[in-house]
Amino acid sequence: ARNGMRIVDVRLKDKNQDLDVRLELNDDPNPLQIVTPVRGADFTFTHKGAGLKANGTIRLGSQRWTISDERAALDFTFGYPAHHTTWKWLSAHGKTQTGKDFSINGVSPVFHDSFHENVLWIEGEPTVLSPLDFEFDPQQPHKEWAIKTGDGSTELYFQPEGMRRQNINYHVISSRFVQPFGSLRGFFTDKHGVRHELAQACGVVEDHEARW
Repeated sequence: ARNGMRIVDVRLKDKNQDLDVRLELNDDPNPLQIVTPVRGADFTFTHKGAGLKANGTIRLGSQRWTISDERAALDFTFGYPAHHTTWKWLSAHGKTQTGKDFSINGVSPVFHDSFHENVLWIEGEPTVLSPLDFEFDPQQPHKEWAIKTGDGSTELYFQPEGMRRQNINYHVISSRFVQPFGSLRGFFTDKHGVRHELAQACGVVEDHEARW
């Protein structure tokens, strides 16, 4: 980050068309930054920035879009995860039914009771969420997902509208994931006990299994 801004500059080309992304993101004053123990002295580190104001342009081939005061998320992770790792993930942002800005990041399973990345932001104020359960059909990930906490403080439903997927298998190293994008509805509760209803917001979920 420089002067409170992060620059995204992506340029990709193939034989059919090229992609050019140039965005400026306002840096997050309250990011999630956490170190999680994995095993022994190993660890993973993650930085999640949510609800970042984004401006710039995206060009795909001859199509061009101008991005003006939209919202984006920043997800950066490194470390030493277990050789065989699986997770379910949610990232979404938008406005509640009362017009409050929100962002949410959630993952299951969590590997430590105190150090995990299940966080809700309301107007930039973070709330740590209870462990989330992801309920969906792995054979039909295009159907609705349910994402809930056991204590009833969060109950969300995600409807996919499209999907990115990849399956790489080199036997020793492999990665299989589906990453639907779509809309989110339901409710969540902040640390002050206030319940926030959500009619529709943009988001993404992921089901990932990897051998590193």
